[in-house]
Parts: sequence; structure tokens; C-alpha cells
Amino acid sequence: MIHVGSESHDQLGAIARALCQARRVVVVTGAGISTAAGIPDYRSRNGLYAKGDIFSAAALKNPQRRADIVRSALNLYELAKNILPTESHAFVTLLHNARKLLRCYTQNVDQLHERAGLSTGLGDDVECVPLHGTVDSLRCTSCCEIFEWTEDRKAGIIAGQELPCPRCLDSPRRPGAPPRRPSTIGRLRPNMVYLEEAHPQGEDIAELINRDISACPDMVLVLGTSLKLSGPWGLVRRFARTVSANGGKVIYVNRTKASQRGWDDLFDYWIEWECDSWVQNLTSRGGLFRGAVIGSLPTQPRARTLGGRVSKRPKKRLGKKAKDEPGSSFDDPIILN
Repeated sequence: MIHVGSESHDQLGAIARALCQARRVVVVTGAGISTAAGIPDYRSRNGLYAKGDIFSAAALKNPQRRADIVRSALNLYELAKNILPTESHAFVTLLHNARKLLRCYTQNVDQLHERAGLSTGLGDDVECVPLHGTVDSLRCTSCCEIFEWTEDRKAGIIAGQELPCPRCLDSPRRPGAPPRRPSTIGRLRPNMVYLEEAHPQGEDIAELINRDISACPDMVLVLGTSLKLSGPWGLVRRFARTVSANGGKVIYVNRTKASQRGWDDLFDYWIEWECDSWVQNLTSRGGLFRGAVIGSLPTQPRARTLGGRVSKRPKKRLGKKAKDEPGSSFDDPIILN
């Protein structure tokens, strides 16, 4: 792995040329591409985890903690819907417009890729897969129906109230059946996947990954993530091995080195730089990259292809785990970075 700094002009030029030549690029993004827009990351000194807003499945079991983290998700939703995507988001959209993007996989729940013009969801033809859901909708804990945020629901969450699922409440009962027990009525929660929680559509994500592996990508770009936990770690590792075997390049852009060991033999370049700063450097080179600016973003997001209900499929491993890998499934999802 070659370490590239902001003054490594020859190496930055070589990376830009490799991008121009690539035809099937897989992009994996994390919190580092959204911080410039004002979205806090999770593990830095000023991140949400430092403030106690830890989105974990264990916290959901405690009523008070559950109310707190659901309010935190609402705050993140209100913040994200009022900001613009960054130049890094615009760059990924540019790759799609140039017919170079095979697919983007994002750990972020802020939906800024969608606002930058990519279709999002889990369908065959989506351009961006939100690995850990989004904060822009609610999901029932029982029937998995998806609901929009409404002012009444926001007010209930702010007040610390549990929100019963309207679909569960309205579900017809057999004549003469006893009243439905409260435990059978789901509660609404943000449609995002918490730490230590199985992804409700992990099998669908695995199918998309396998399809993209079969498409023989020739470049992997990993932007703004420390790759600390197993799900995205395993995803990037699978794509990196495939691309390296095909003679392509694997490029990692982040302020800090990837946290897990073993990347030196899989990453061709580590660009130690802010993601937007690297994109600005590409933009300054003109040509293909001239459009990677905020002004090129569409005014309306593309429609997502995810349906109104989440299927309860069993979780599925993303291939067989090697002994030296911490995991390659979405059993331990990372929210943002």
C-alpha cells in the first residue's frame, strides 16, 4: 500500500488517470463524506457516541435509553433534510453519470446520496445501497411496515412516548378472538439498523454484493470510513480481493489509516486527506472530474426503489468467513462511521 499525502502530486495524478480508465467502480462510503455538510460522525471527539447517543440494539431494551436514541435519530433526520450533499457525494454521482459506477454502498443513514441524484434502495437497478437503513422513515418492530414521519409522531417521540404501529392496531381479528395483547402490537422506530442488530434485509444485500462481484469490478473506492466493524470490513475485503485479482486498483481515502490489520496487501493507495479535499484536487485536473462540484447536483432526488415494507428474511452471511476475518455479514452493522 502506497501512502499518499496532499503533496504527493505524481501519485495523485496516477490515481486520477486510473479513475479515468476504470469502467466498473464500486464505491463504499462512510461518515467522512458527510461531516463537511454538518452531519456529525460517531466516533470522533465531538461525535454522537461521545455525547452518549449510541445507537445500539441493547439500548433499545431499556425504555428510557430507547426514548433517548429515538429522539437522537429524529434530531439527525431533521438535520439531514435541511443540508446539501457534499462534493464527495457529487463525485459519486458524477461517476454514475459517466457510466463508471457499478454501485455505491453507503454506511450512512442521512440519504445525502439520494439527494445528490442516486437512486437508493435494494432493487436490482439501484445505484446506492444504504447498508444500515435511513433516518427518513419509521419501521414497525413487529410487522416491518414502513411509515413516514408526521408531526404527531415527531411530537410523540420528543415527549418520550411509545408509538404503536397503526397497521398492527388495525389488523382484523377472528370473530370471538380475545383482545390483542399489547405484546403483539409493534412499536414504530427509526428505519435504521442499530449496532449488534441483524439487518432485516441482509439476504437482499448479500445477493446484490454477489451480483456485483460477478460483474468483475475494476476499481474499489473506499471513502471516509475507518472500517472498524465486521460488516463493511468484510464487504470491502471481498471487493478488494476481486479487484486485485482482476488487475484493478483499490483506493482508500480517509484522514486516518484503516483500523483493522491486513489492508496493506489489499489497498493499493491510502490517501490521507479529507474526502472533499481529494475531490477538489480531482476537479482541478479538469476533464472527467470537472463536474464534481456542488453546482452540478440535481434539484430533486431520484426516487428510491425500496418498497413500503421490509421482509423478514433470515440473515445471510456474505460468503464463507476466513479464519483471519472478524466477519463479513451485516450482523454487526456500523451506523455512519
